Amino acid sequence: MNSSLSPYIIGLDWHLDDAGLISVADACTRVGGNTGNLAFSYAVSRHLGLTRANPTRWMTLPKEIKKSKGHAGIFAMANVIGSHVDLCNLANEYEDVCHNLSIVGIGAQAAIGADSVDIPDGTLRFLNIVSKKGVQGVPNIAVRGDFTHRVLIQHGLGEHCVSLGCPSLFISSNPRLGDAIALNAQKKIPVTLAVCAAHYRWTHLARIESRLIGLVDQFNGIYIMQSPLEMLYLASNEIESVDNSIVESCRISLTPSKSHSEFISWMRTHAVSFYSAAEWMKAIRQYQFVVGFRIHGVMLALQAGIPGICLVHDSRTLELCQKMMVPYLMSEEIPEDLSLDYLWSQFVDRFNPQIFDQNRQDLSIAYIKFLESNGFCPSDDLRRICSLS
Repeated sequence: MNSSLSPYIIGLDWHLDDAGLISVADACTRVGGNTGNLAFSYAVSRHLGLTRANPTRWMTLPKEIKKSKGHAGIFAMANVIGSHVDLCNLANEYEDVCHNLSIVGIGAQAAIGADSVDIPDGTLRFLNIVSKKGVQGVPNIAVRGDFTHRVLIQHGLGEHCVSLGCPSLFISSNPRLGDAIALNAQKKIPVTLAVCAAHYRWTHLARIESRLIGLVDQFNGIYIMQSPLEMLYLASNEIESVDNSIVESCRISLTPSKSHSEFISWMRTHAVSFYSAAEWMKAIRQYQFVVGFRIHGVMLALQAGIPGICLVHDSRTLELCQKMMVPYLMSEEIPEDLSLDYLWSQFVDRFNPQIFDQNRQDLSIAYIKFLESNGFCPSDDLRRICSLS
């Protein structure tokens, strides 16, 4: 590694200190439309020891950095490989960068069982540009899981990629995080619950989501909103900012048995959102169990040592859970009479702390090698995870 390189992160804010002073719409934009993005943005900043400053925004790379050979830039990315995103503008912006570039956390979005993914030409061009700006002979694109790796192999990018999971797996520096989670799971059967809210437009999950909301009621829980903007408005008690038809769509999808006024009252009581990964983890420690379809909401709980299980309905979540040994439950496995006892028993049966910790150590070693090979100096916090044995 060239220690003289000046590292920087390209991506989204990992915390919004001024979230209480700006509009919900502005806050939503700054976290990329989903507060779950805070998790991996915060993770990468910790791994490079750059937590005092937010990342460089996607399209605002200073010209003096772009033309310099003394830098190493790393994109903190998520599920942007698919027909839903075209990275043509990023390709144009970074084509003439003169120094090393890398990517971490990137993943493909597809239905369960898909063999391939439609990738826009602009995204393929961006990935090819980045692949040519790495250290020769060293992979410089770290993908979320093995499905994404296979997709990029199909497009001739296999030699530039390595499958490492999501950087959020390494937020905690505890090498025995799995043991810590298991210890918390042994203390008592949970009586408090946090649910990571799904999208109200995921109507195929409405039955399950409605039951989860019932469990929030039953067990004095919270309902953590990550996206979209209209749900963040509801979590911020800004009902007047949401069109009445959308409010009604949310009510029908999430709490069909409640009246309009009951729905609003419920949201004011239970719905929350966070604009800091650190504050999110601090708050989640007040709860004994976390469940939901949002992988990063579950990941932040696990990193805080709180038992959690991810509910899976797409390939991006499935590959992450499989790569990182996160306990998960497929949506089609979930019974009609969903109960907390059932979810808890599934977590207990599916979470192996020793396998989780060993896998986490193995991936952290590979992650450190990836960073060092691409011109970055991993932080001491990241290196501590390697001290399992």
